[in-house]
Amino acid sequence: MTGPESPYALRPATAAEIDYIRNLNAEMWAKDLSVETYHERERTIGSTTLTRNGGIRSWVLVNPNSDRPNDILSSCETIRKHTLISRPPAPGTKEARVSEADAQGIGSVFTPKEHRGRGYAGILMALLKEKLMRENEEGFSVLYSDIGKKFYAKHGWMPHASAHIEFPVDGAGPVEDVRYLHSSDLHALCDKDVQALRQKLRKPESHTRVTFLPDWKTMEWHHAREEFVAPHARPNMRKKPENKGAISADGKRWIIWNRDFMGDEPTLYILRVANMSEGQDPMEGVREISKLFKAALNEAKKWGLEKVVLWNPDDETIEAAKRVSSGKVEYVERDTDSIPSLMMHTGESGMEYIEWLGNEKYVST
Repeated sequence: MTGPESPYALRPATAAEIDYIRNLNAEMWAKDLSVETYHERERTIGSTTLTRNGGIRSWVLVNPNSDRPNDILSSCETIRKHTLISRPPAPGTKEARVSEADAQGIGSVFTPKEHRGRGYAGILMALLKEKLMRENEEGFSVLYSDIGKKFYAKHGWMPHASAHIEFPVDGAGPVEDVRYLHSSDLHALCDKDVQALRQKLRKPESHTRVTFLPDWKTMEWHHAREEFVAPHARPNMRKKPENKGAISADGKRWIIWNRDFMGDEPTLYILRVANMSEGQDPMEGVREISKLFKAALNEAKKWGLEKVVLWNPDDETIEAAKRVSSGKVEYVERDTDSIPSLMMHTGESGMEYIEWLGNEKYVST
């Protein structure tokens, strides 16, 4: 129940409430970490450039009129993300209208066990939608659903492409004409990638396009997370992960990755595939990407990971993955977990109306 007569309210969580919520949701998201270590991890990634100084906000749903006005019925977090929106050219012009916008990434939607089955998560999302639209009418928001496509679509967040490829870590071998990337390399490369995306979005199209910037602040968040977890998950390595990706010899193609050590199938995720060789012969592109994927396989093997995963690949990356894995590539259409779901705060949000460029793993923070 929402609207003027609703007894419910959405408000920022206090520090004590954030700790309380994490104590509860650790059962779902701490995985192999202790509850105390899980708290420490969240504080660590909450202090990165992307999330500090109000970049991340925690929200709670309460009923102020009940006899327990501070009882947390449901909760979530939002992270501010930098984006570009490209709209069709104005009448009499030829260039697309590109504007910057702050979007919100929604995550950690959680309802305590004693309050489940009463629709509180739906009320939370309805109130959050109203708030985000009031704050930024021209922007948009995104979430990654682990409960299929219907629930969040009902509240306005429409599912977008949710495919990935994965290949096993058994094709590692010598790496040629590739240099590993370190944290110190990423700022300049991410700036270059963002600039190329701006240029791409200026080309006129008949529909609206959006992209989340693959900036260094986003990559820093991902790498802070893996660097925190690594000593707990791989104490035998006695160091933090240093290689953050790989770049081709000519500097025109690179990949940025991170490692997920948790769960039953530890994985190296390719966060971003950057290509400054538009118009290159496709087979040459496949050869260059294959070299980068070999570097990824070597890194995954070194850290005891089982597979490499890339979200929403194009034809070149699929072919490159086949080459380095002897054809052992699985193409997966996700229907229930990690479903990218987007809501424009003005206008339609579905795939038939909005083209999402760079719908890759780096966006999922």
